[in-house]
Amino acid sequence: MTGTHGPGANLGLPPDRVTLLDHDPDWAAAFERDAHEIRAALEGILLDVQHIGSTAVPGLPAKPILDIAVALSRAEDGTRCIEPLAALAYQYVGDTGAFGGHLFQRVAERDGETVTTHHLHAVARDDPQWIGYLTLRDHLRSSPAARDAYRARKLDLAARHPDDRQAYLEGKTRVILELIAEGLKEKP
Repeated sequence: MTGTHGPGANLGLPPDRVTLLDHDPDWAAAFERDAHEIRAALEGILLDVQHIGSTAVPGLPAKPILDIAVALSRAEDGTRCIEPLAALAYQYVGDTGAFGGHLFQRVAERDGETVTTHHLHAVARDDPQWIGYLTLRDHLRSSPAARDAYRARKLDLAARHPDDRQAYLEGKTRVILELIAEGLKEKP
């Protein structure tokens, strides 16, 4: 699914499919471009915006979907993001609570099918999810052993569930929670 339209043009995966790609440095450039737009659109609402998930970890294979976390003062402010993010082509999926906060997605048409290119999670900055997103990312960036263990789990799950993203995600849950706990122990 590699494209030629600038940073992040290789993003996109059909809704139920699980395909992992080698890390692409263009994902960071795509995040920076998108973060600039998000900050401008959500001025006065957001407190922070961060690149999260596997696309934010060099050396880690990932589904080609950019994960973005937006910190808010209050979880309720997520609904204030709907209109400004719609102007950036983000669709509001709903409030998923402890499973991702206010979820938005961006989709595109590629080769005659709809693909998801971005997931944006809007959560309160004091929510454990915000801490978890950053802890997991930072731990995977700083610990080759953790990154290798997570890589092995992801590759195994992707091979077993290529057409069942829900089963893939459920299979990652335990290892993600373990990695977050490890990362929290290592924080000063």
